[in-house]
Amino acid sequence: WLLVGRKTFESMGALPNRKYAVVTRSSFTSDNENVVIFPSIKDALTNLKKITDHVIVSGGGEIYKSLIDQVDTLHISTIDIEPEGDVY
Repeated sequence: WLLVGRKTFESMGALPNRKYAVVTRSSFTSDNENVVIFPSIKDALTNLKKITDHVIVSGGGEIYKSLIDQVDTLHISTIDIEPEGDVY
């Protein structure tokens, strides 16, 4: 499962063969059977614990900031460019 915020999900779209837990405070909906919408990070984690032992936190900035102290493993990729970005 990939845990993402709505804006991150909308920017990247649904990738094949992946399940998404999308956190949003908006009225966002999805017809994709691999996408489940949650109103909060806490609600997403509570429900994901019932169905999986493995969650990948995949952004955006608020999601990272909220969960950085709760993860077991960090995978940090570095690239030698300066992308246009507004958070990290």
